[in-house]
Amino acid sequence: MKRDKKQIDDFIKRNLPRLSREEVDEAGDRVLSRLHRDMRDRIDAFRLQAFEPDDTPEWLKRDIGWNRKKGPLLKDEYMALRIVCLLGDQADRTSVFKRAKDLFSDVVAACRVLYGLDSLEQRGYLKRESYEFPRKGSGAEQPYIITPDGQAALEPAERAEREASELKADGLEDLA
Repeated sequence: MKRDKKQIDDFIKRNLPRLSREEVDEAGDRVLSRLHRDMRDRIDAFRLQAFEPDDTPEWLKRDIGWNRKKGPLLKDEYMALRIVCLLGDQADRTSVFKRAKDLFSDVVAACRVLYGLDSLEQRGYLKRESYEFPRKGSGAEQPYIITPDGQAALEPAERAEREASELKADGLEDLA
């Protein structure tokens, strides 16, 4: 025989004593103080401690060559940076993808340009424009801004592209 919820609630009200709010609060305080007393070491393990730079192990201090700003731009990064430069203040993620798709006529290549955007943002060559008050829409609608580091990285890549196009114009592309 299955009892319904109303019958169970009635049974509990009739047969179990009702405690006052003060008694419940006192019991809660007793349990909490006992937990604090019995578990002091576990509670202390979760406390945040101020970071002391002198406590940093030596292996965390050494340079392991992961400075992502070093090295030339990859092809997809270069194309993403060029498209952002061309679009100016209209260079949000969606418009960059559309322009890349128009340029390459290939969705896969356009997706690689989006990957280049992410990589450039991680390297510090691009940042998203931030507003004092958030605009409506998703984060994809925030336009990209080329940082000074991004401008500096774009110049050698443009120079290399000009030199390569001059070689092709001279008919020396098979020597490159």
